[in-house]
Amino acid sequence: MRVNIFITILLYIILHFSALAKSEQEDVVIVTEELPPLQMVNQNGQPSGAMVELIELALAESELSGRVNIYPWARSYQLALTRPNTLIFSMIRTPSRETQFTWVDEIFKANVHLIKLANRPLPELENLAQALNYRIGVTRNGLAHEYLGERGFIEGKNMMLNSTYTSLWAALTNEKVDFILANELKWLEREAEKGESSLPLALALPLEDFGKGYYLAAHPSTATKIIEKLQKALAKLKQNGQYQAILDKWQLND
Repeated sequence: MRVNIFITILLYIILHFSALAKSEQEDVVIVTEELPPLQMVNQNGQPSGAMVELIELALAESELSGRVNIYPWARSYQLALTRPNTLIFSMIRTPSRETQFTWVDEIFKANVHLIKLANRPLPELENLAQALNYRIGVTRNGLAHEYLGERGFIEGKNMMLNSTYTSLWAALTNEKVDFILANELKWLEREAEKGESSLPLALALPLEDFGKGYYLAAHPSTATKIIEKLQKALAKLKQNGQYQAILDKWQLND
């Protein structure tokens, strides 16, 4: 009887510490959103894309364990804000976010534009101030929403809010807005997916002061050794040509 109790206790201890060891092997949790071709879910339901490949290589080079999880942006952002040792990509670095995260490294750049229907006879814009006389569509609570609000645009007047990019493109096509604000990745995605009935689009105005850099960032209490390992790994991948090879594979320009 005592032997059985001893064996039971021993098995419990072994299983308990095995579970702890397994959880400790997961050094980091990595979260992101769908943003093709940087990160997306492939036909097999697995994370794929240029930045997914980069992050996975950086983890391997750092000898860190973890896997990429693709969620809606709001969920990924909240996890990275509240859960230690959580990494998030591809995130634009802004003054309002600066102290909320530890910024590991810049991993990509993408330009941002006002976009219009190519066949609409709108005057050419020389600066954003001239767009105050028009309706610009943006996604609700996104950086574009914040960006325009800081520059005098008013919701419902010259800043029209939409919940998704799908509704944004529809608003532009139906002329419910005159321009939309989007990065070139969304532009390329739209160009790749549009059907024969879709109206041609044109880039109307580059927004040079809108954040272009996309970063790998971490919860601020993430262990310093993890941050340093990842920084060294990313630097190595950029220096040895593997980073550029990924960009070339996905037909992206650095």
